[in-house]
Amino acid sequence: MNRRTLISGVVASIFLVAPAYAQPKKVSVGIDIANKPFIFTQGRDYTGFSYDLWVELAKEIGVTYDLRAMEFSSLIPAQQTKNVDVAFSSIFITPQRKQVVDFSDPYYMNGTGILVPKDSKIKKLADASGKKLAAVTGSAQVAWIKENVSGAEVTQFPGITEAFLAIEAGRVDGVLYDYPTLAYYALTEGKDKVRLLEDRAGSDNPVGFAFPKGSPLVGPVNDALKKIRSDGRYDALAKKWFGNTSS
Repeated sequence: MNRRTLISGVVASIFLVAPAYAQPKKVSVGIDIANKPFIFTQGRDYTGFSYDLWVELAKEIGVTYDLRAMEFSSLIPAQQTKNVDVAFSSIFITPQRKQVVDFSDPYYMNGTGILVPKDSKIKKLADASGKKLAAVTGSAQVAWIKENVSGAEVTQFPGITEAFLAIEAGRVDGVLYDYPTLAYYALTEGKDKVRLLEDRAGSDNPVGFAFPKGSPLVGPVNDALKKIRSDGRYDALAKKWFGNTSS
């Protein structure tokens, strides 16, 4: 081997191994932290199912991240303006949203629940007609109430925490939101104050990570999701937060 061939081989080797030592790309992540049990704060730390899943995904795709807390209604607009590279909470994948942002493959099937005061006369969804119902601004539940609950007065709140305060204060007759979030609240802070109806509003909806249109992160995240499902990490997280592995 002559000197020129040797140098060429060394240079080629450097380029082949360089990516393994490259600094991970840093991405900005929009989150709505008032969404138990998907993402919320515990002391100074973030926790929740969606958060734990994102931590595993970030490891798999080799990125570091900067978390930016915002109201749920700001998550999709932040993707459209490319102020953040990815967003998560419990974002339903809907045809309308798919027109303006890209989504990962679904990572959870989430239904809409109906929360009412403990002594409410509302026993089923049909009883909610003409009532004051709360939903989070920008959520799929706002449109669902308007289209499916006759005579309902919809009050929109920037986050689910404000909706919980409203129902506790008697300012609304019910709250429509993600079923797991309402169930978690009814068993914890809302215990003996509210109850969750057996009825669900509409069918279950797929939940995904949202990205700006054309984002190069979608493919790697989908590949990582498949790996996390296949190696048992997904089931472990589902059992931790929901007590089952059915989703």
